[in-house]
Amino acid sequence: MRSRFDVTRSNPAGYSLAVTPTRTFLTLVLGSAAFLIVAACGNQDFGRCLAPYAPAVIVTPLDSGTRANVAVGARGVAISGTYVDSLHRVDSVLWGGSQRGTYQVTVERLGYHQWVRGGIRVTEATSCGTLTSVRVTALLQPTP
Repeated sequence: MRSRFDVTRSNPAGYSLAVTPTRTFLTLVLGSAAFLIVAACGNQDFGRCLAPYAPAVIVTPLDSGTRANVAVGARGVAISGTYVDSLHRVDSVLWGGSQRGTYQVTVERLGYHQWVRGGIRVTEATSCGTLTSVRVTALLQPTP
């Protein structure tokens, strides 16, 4: 068994004990620190505040006749008062906005009429302060 104390000869008359930090000692200290951090946090849910950003509005642009997703090539804006944010395509949806408010959303795509919807109210946020996104379907009508 390995001792946490090293015995060293300090003088010809006797022995002295010198404490050296060994791997076991450091593991004990670090483990104790981790336990105290977790215990201090109580019963908090660690997973709920991990999302750094939630958009105010998530728009799914679809062809009004076929219901095919037409997000590729679509663009638009989300406006709330004087706040304006471009819609960004993420996979098959467009999203934008980063604050509470009432939005007007405009979606455009080549070969389709412009789609505009107002009165989209984003009023809720989680306990972490991230927005609760409002989902909207934009049915785009093809141009003749």
